Amino acid sequence: MHKTRIFVDTPESVLVEPPYCMHRESGEMHPSEGASTRDISYIENIGWQLALVESSTSATNFHLPSGMESVCYTSNKNIEHLLFQKSDDSNTWDTSVNCWKDDIPPINLTDEPYKLSRCSITKNTFNSNSSFTIKWFFPSSKLITLENILCCYFSGPISKSEDHIGTGNYALSIHSNGSATLYELILHPTDGKKYIIKDKIKLYGKNLCSGFHTIRIETRINNIKHSQTEGFITIQYLPQDESISHRETYQLSVEHNNWDETRAYKTLPAVLDVRDDINPLFYAAGTNFCREGILEDTPSVLPFTPKYDEPLSLEIVADIPEGCTIESSLKCVHQDGTTQILKSTSSDKLHATYSVQKDSCGYTPIFTLRGNGTESPRIHSYRLIRAGTSAVTKGKNLELTGVEQIQLEQSSETVGNGSGKIVIHDINGDQEELLNCAGKSVRIGIDVIGSGYSNLFRGYVKQVIKKHISPRYSKIELELIGVEQRIMEQNVPVRYNWCYDASTLDSHGKMECYKITDIIRYLLHWCGFRDNEIDIPELNIRMKTSHSKFLLMDAYIHIGNFIQKLAAEYLNSMVIFKSTQSDSGCWQLRSLNDTEEEVKPIAHFSTSLNNEIIHESLPTGSIGKNSLMVNIFPPAASNVTVFGISGSTSDGKPKRFSITREPEEESSSLGRYVGHQMIDTSLHCPERGENIANHYYHLICKEIRTAEFTSQLLTISHDSAERILLPGDSILMNGTPWIINSIQVFYNKDANKQCTYRCYAN
Repeated sequence: MHKTRIFVDTPESVLVEPPYCMHRESGEMHPSEGASTRDISYIENIGWQLALVESSTSATNFHLPSGMESVCYTSNKNIEHLLFQKSDDSNTWDTSVNCWKDDIPPINLTDEPYKLSRCSITKNTFNSNSSFTIKWFFPSSKLITLENILCCYFSGPISKSEDHIGTGNYALSIHSNGSATLYELILHPTDGKKYIIKDKIKLYGKNLCSGFHTIRIETRINNIKHSQTEGFITIQYLPQDESISHRETYQLSVEHNNWDETRAYKTLPAVLDVRDDINPLFYAAGTNFCREGILEDTPSVLPFTPKYDEPLSLEIVADIPEGCTIESSLKCVHQDGTTQILKSTSSDKLHATYSVQKDSCGYTPIFTLRGNGTESPRIHSYRLIRAGTSAVTKGKNLELTGVEQIQLEQSSETVGNGSGKIVIHDINGDQEELLNCAGKSVRIGIDVIGSGYSNLFRGYVKQVIKKHISPRYSKIELELIGVEQRIMEQNVPVRYNWCYDASTLDSHGKMECYKITDIIRYLLHWCGFRDNEIDIPELNIRMKTSHSKFLLMDAYIHIGNFIQKLAAEYLNSMVIFKSTQSDSGCWQLRSLNDTEEEVKPIAHFSTSLNNEIIHESLPTGSIGKNSLMVNIFPPAASNVTVFGISGSTSDGKPKRFSITREPEEESSSLGRYVGHQMIDTSLHCPERGENIANHYYHLICKEIRTAEFTSQLLTISHDSAERILLPGDSILMNGTPWIINSIQVFYNKDANKQCTYRCYAN
C-alpha cells in the first residue's frame, strides 16, 4: 500500500547574491594616470610584458666590417648612441662578413637604381626568442622618392618540436616614405628559394630620410597553451622625440602549421644591409628585457556591499618562463580616500585570495613582473572573483489535503518541459492559503509502507486558478512546471572566460582550459543548487580552442541552453534532473552515445497477461485495449559532416577540417545519399567536431521507432526505493526492449491511476 503526498512551499536552496567576476583581457587593461606602472609594455593580442632595453654597446653582439668608424650622436633627450658609418677613405664596405651569401640570398630588386651593402651581422645564431633594435640617422635629406634605406634579414620564432628550427626567414625592407615591406623566403617547387611579399607596413607618416629613427624587431614563441598562435613577429616604430604621439606597431601571427619543410629553416644570424651611397649613420644592437616592472590596472568598484574578511580571489592567466615570477597584490581604496595594500593569503603564483575590507569602495590589482634578462613573464588576462552566496528558504512545507486529481508529464527529450496539474477541493474556503502559492516550490511523492517517502516530481507552482462551483464549494487548480525550468529561465550573472583554469596546470606547467563537467557544476551552482543536488561525474574533457575569445561567455545568456550545448557537443550527453535520486533530487548526465552494454529492463508491459511473454521476475503491467500505437520514421539523412577551422594554410587561407559520421548498419541507412552538413567557423578542435557529429548522427541518421500506450500506473522497487517508472527507464514491451521517453500520469484521488507511456526503441 502507498499514499500519494504533496508538499507546497518546501524549503529549497536559492541564490541570494550572484557571483561577481570582473574579467579583463590584456587589451582591456589600461594603467590609470598617476599609477605606479613602470618598465612594462603591451603587445597586441599577446599581453603585458617587461619593457625591452637596448644593450650598452652595439659592438657586443654584432660583427662590423672593415672600413667603418664609430660616431657618438647625442639625441634631444641626451641619450648617447654609438653609431657607425663608412670611413671617408673607403669607397666600398668590406663584404667578408657576408656569410649568408649562399644560404640566404638578398632581395632581388632589379628595378631599383641604388645599392645596399652588408654592414652588420650577429656574431652568433640569432636568438629567435629575442629582439634587436635598429637606428639610423641622415645628416641631411637627400631621398625624395620611394627608395630603400636599409634591409634587415632575420629568422622567425623557433619551433618547439625540433631544436633550432624556425618558422621561416624574413626580410624587412624599409623605404624612405615611412613604409616598409615584409618578405618571406620560401622554397618554391621549381624556382628554389624565393622571396614573397608577406605584407605592406606603414611605420611612420613622414620622411624617414631626415632626423633620427628607430625600429625594433621581436620574434617570440607564445608559450601559453591554447593561444591563437604558436609564435609572433612584432615590428615597432619608436619615435625618438617622446612628444611625438605616432608610434606604430605591426604584428604577424605565426601559426603552428607553418612549421613544415617548405618554410622551416635553421635559424641563422641576423643581417643588416644599409644604403651606402648617401653614407648614413646606423646602429644595431641586441635587446634585453628589464629585470623588473610593475603593472597597476585601472581601479574597479565592486557592485555589492562587501562583508568584512569575505574572500576575494584574483586569478591570473599568464605565461611565466623558467626563472621568471609574477607577484600580485590588491590596492584597496576606502570610502575616506585612503588606500591600503592587501597581501595575499595564498602562495599560488596564478591564484591569490584576499580579504575584502568592509568600508572599501574600489580595488586595484597590482602585478610585479620579474624576468631573467632574456625572457619576460606575460599577463594575458585576469579575473577578480567573489563567490556567490546561497541560503535555504524557510518554507512552511504544507501538505495538501482534499486532492482530487494529479496530472504529471515528464520527458527525457529536452530539459525544462516537466509539467503538471493538481486539482484540490476547497470547501468553505479552507484552502485559501493556496491562492498565495504561485512561484512556491512543490514536491510530489509516494509514501510506501515499510519503504518511506520517495519523490516523483519536483518543481514550482506556475499559476493558481480558483473555479467556483457553488457558494460554499470551489476547486483550486495548481499548474506546475518542473525544476528543470529553473535553469532555463536563469541568466548568466557575470561575463566569464572558461579558457584557462588557474588552479590546474598540465605536465609542462601551463594552464589548461576548464573541464566541461566543472563548468556545468559551476553554472548549476550559479542557479542556486547545492552540492548534494549535483551528481555530475569528474570527466577529464576540457574546452579546446585556438583563441580564448571563443570561450568568452557573455552575461545574460540563458544558463540552461549553455549547459545543454556544452553537454551535447563535448560529452554527447544531456543534463537531466532526477527527482527520485535523493530526498531533494539531483542533476545527472544522460549519455547520448551508442553503448554496447545492454541496459537491463526494470518492468514489462504486455498486451495479454495470459501469453508466454510474461516475465515473472519483473513487475508487469497490462497495456490498455486498443491503446498501443507504433510509429516508424526513416532517417532524415544518410550521414553527418561537421566542418571547422584549424589554423591556416601556407598561403594564409583558413585550413578546414571535416568529420563525417556514417551509419554503422545498413538497416539504418536511407539507401540513398542525403548528407547533412554543419559548418561552424568557431570550431577549432577536431575532437569536439567528432562529438558534434556523433550528437547529430543520433538525432537525424537513425531510424526512429516510437510507441505509445496506456496502462495502470505501475509501481516498482528500484535502488532500494519504491517509485513509479520515469523517463529514461528501460522496459520490455511484449518482449522487446524500449526506453521510456515521457510519461503522462493521471491520478484520481488515490484509487485510480492511469498513465500514458511514450517510448522509443532501444
